[in-house]
Amino acid sequence: MQLEISPELAELRTALRRFTTDKLEPIALEIDRTGEVPQQAFDALRTQGYLVTRVDTTMGSDAIKLAELTFEDCFVPDGAVLGEVGKGFKIAMDSLVSGRKP
Repeated sequence: MQLEISPELAELRTALRRFTTDKLEPIALEIDRTGEVPQQAFDALRTQGYLVTRVDTTMGSDAIKLAELTFEDCFVPDGAVLGEVGKGFKIAMDSLVSGRKP
């Protein structure tokens, strides 16, 4: 299945890939060795307008990390909005509830 994304999302994807290649790949061995993401990585994200607000491990696996990424002062064009503005949290919670129903 081929999915098309908007030019804005393609630009965001390109920027994040460039950030990963330029800023995270050079310290990837350190992250793997220590199991910790150095503060410099969070600082570099912050300078790009991204803020990592929480990092957790998944239940039963320390190898898998989940991170909450917050976008501050980001413009979202009308064509990139999914659902109704201001209703994202409710949609996310409803999806969790529906996933737990027998």
